[in-house]
Amino acid sequence: MPTMTKELADKLWQLKNLDNQYSELRQELQAWLEEACDGYLTGWLRASLEKGEAFTLVALKASLDRPQFGSANEDNIALWHQLNEVKRLISVYELRANQTWVQNK
Repeated sequence: MPTMTKELADKLWQLKNLDNQYSELRQELQAWLEEACDGYLTGWLRASLEKGEAFTLVALKASLDRPQFGSANEDNIALWHQLNEVKRLISVYELRANQTWVQNK
């Protein structure tokens, strides 16, 4: 374990404060984040159906990594949060699916 220095302790306090701020902001923005996530999923599902493409988890993940999002993320904070919220939802789903799989094994 690294030696606790004043600099390290200061950074740990700063990290704790940022975590508290994150939790407060996330709670304030929860409705918007949920709506943004739902909006992306609805649009993606509609586009997939219209194009006759498969709508699988793999296809959804691939849609989040489209090259055009890379540069847009730098300039569009709403899009950045929208995509991250969908990624977070996928992570939660995968975690729960893996737990269920392990429990049923």
